[in-house]
Amino acid sequence: MALPINLIPTHKESLIVHNMIQKWCKRTLLLLTIISLPCAAFSRVSALPQDKPKWRVGVTAPSFYPVYVSKAYGVNEQENWTSLVFSINQLLDRIDLSNAQQWIPDYDGFGIALNPLTSFTRDQIGGD
Repeated sequence: MALPINLIPTHKESLIVHNMIQKWCKRTLLLLTIISLPCAAFSRVSALPQDKPKWRVGVTAPSFYPVYVSKAYGVNEQENWTSLVFSINQLLDRIDLSNAQQWIPDYDGFGIALNPLTSFTRDQIGGD
């Protein structure tokens, strides 16, 4: 006499298996969370000092002797690295004589117009 083989699980058996899988997933997720929390806690970057000075790089030129600065780089010789500080494309419009004379009426174009509205100044890229 052969035993009947029932390969299709009943509804109750399906629920039991489903609950077991859910419990396994929850336990695995909890375990991964517990393991990853200390890793995240020790991987933080140290904060910048509060007294860190901000610095800027500016470009200005006389109107009769225009200059074109396409890029400016910051170089740290002590730590041996170079970084792009900013890229300028619209400088020639800023140093135009008529633009400078809007803000400095007696400007003749031969000197350097030191005015925030005629100079092009940018903060450091990636800096505060």
